[in-house]
Amino acid sequence: MNTNNINITLWLDIGYGLRLGEHQGCWFVSSANGLFALSSDSDYFRAVTILEMEYQNAKSLLDKYTEENKIKHAFSIAKIVNIGLAAQSDSWAEKALTWVKHLPIDLRQSLLTNIETVINAKWASQRTRQLAMKEAKSIKFDSASK
Repeated sequence: MNTNNINITLWLDIGYGLRLGEHQGCWFVSSANGLFALSSDSDYFRAVTILEMEYQNAKSLLDKYTEENKIKHAFSIAKIVNIGLAAQSDSWAEKALTWVKHLPIDLRQSLLTNIETVINAKWASQRTRQLAMKEAKSIKFDSASK
């Protein structure tokens, strides 16, 4: 996507010199290196640092930004969580796993494959693997009782 003609006047600061903005249904990340469209799932890695925030704080900021700017397409928290789980990084996986429990069951189910990958990952610490096991069990239990 050509970002030369994108004019976003209101930005959401997500820390580390990164800002999120929305233009005509597409979300963007602005950094010192430029402006980047989050047009595919893998592009969301550019905003993964939002996982550094507590879920409730991030959700509140995103909801407020979306509401105040009358945005029709909310920022995809599930895509950020998925990127964190798939990053093959213990730190990002652990942070993503702390967000999983806050998501609706259908979104949690969509993350189950990546959560199960973390359970068996050699790069993940024991703590992160145990957290992944806990979340996988919770998803399966909630799915069965649905």
